[in-house]
Amino acid sequence: MLVAFIVALIFFIYVAFFSNKCNSGDCNNGFGSMTLKDNSFYAGGFFRSKFHDFGIISAANGDRYEGYWHRGEKHGAGTYYYKDGSIFKGIFRRGIKHGEGNFTWPDGTMLKSQFRNGEPEGETIVTLPNKITLKGIYKNGVIYEGEGIYIYDDGTKYIGSWTNGKRDGKGILLSKEGEIIKQGIWSNDTFKY
Repeated sequence: MLVAFIVALIFFIYVAFFSNKCNSGDCNNGFGSMTLKDNSFYAGGFFRSKFHDFGIISAANGDRYEGYWHRGEKHGAGTYYYKDGSIFKGIFRRGIKHGEGNFTWPDGTMLKSQFRNGEPEGETIVTLPNKITLKGIYKNGVIYEGEGIYIYDDGTKYIGSWTNGKRDGKGILLSKEGEIIKQGIWSNDTFKY
């Protein structure tokens, strides 16, 4: 009897504190709202207890997605708002950016491209906050040919010409604060003068 009570108590604690909670509506097959176990909040359509059709999720980390879902994955047109202020508006397929889309950074820089497997691919247009437009070819999310921008992990940016995926021609390297580090001619990914 004591063992059964302890098992029931553990099950109750798990369900009450460690599982998703339907707040309102039909969270199985319909429209409802749900608080997820990580404290994210979802409101929208459900199909077989998965996010489906149109819905909005506010993630516990500060990100937000508004758009279409298919059986629990972002799928179709949607807008993803990152907690840093960046925004992606475009097409998702099976949870990742895939199709036409625009990515805008907090400083207003906007990249317009086809996305494949979450990365810009093919002809891409980047518009800087001062309205300067760069056109180039991207491969696997990296500028490969033409004019473009690459933002490094440390926040520095290279804006300029590229050949075969390397900095080549006129370009400028900026600190994450926007200060000029190097400006001039590059060749084979190396600053010349």
